[in-house]
Amino acid sequence: MSFDGDSDAVYAWAAGILEGEGCFSIHRRKDRSNTLNTAIHCEMTDEDIIRRLHAVFKVGTVNARKNMSGRKDTRARKATWIWSAQKKADVLEVILRVLPYLGERRAAKAKELMVSIEERGYEN
Repeated sequence: MSFDGDSDAVYAWAAGILEGEGCFSIHRRKDRSNTLNTAIHCEMTDEDIIRRLHAVFKVGTVNARKNMSGRKDTRARKATWIWSAQKKADVLEVILRVLPYLGERRAAKAKELMVSIEERGYEN
């Protein structure tokens, strides 16, 4: 499959990745303000898939996570790669592209993010 350009097949592929490995989240800022952040993340050990996901949407960032700080289990683990979209406009763009291909549970969470962004406005 070619990952160049806009196509239903590409967005269906991306939705499948996000369905299985992604996270659609709304959370309060760490500074305990009333500010809510919305984000879409996908983390896995396959760097090529994460980079392809980033290339499909052309938004967000890709970062490596080599240490698993905070875990009680200190065994060595493979590095993971994280694609993350956090700007409201980017989150909305991703949701609009993948929503038709998401399962019921993920689609409900994606719609929850859309409502949250629409209620709060689009400024980042």
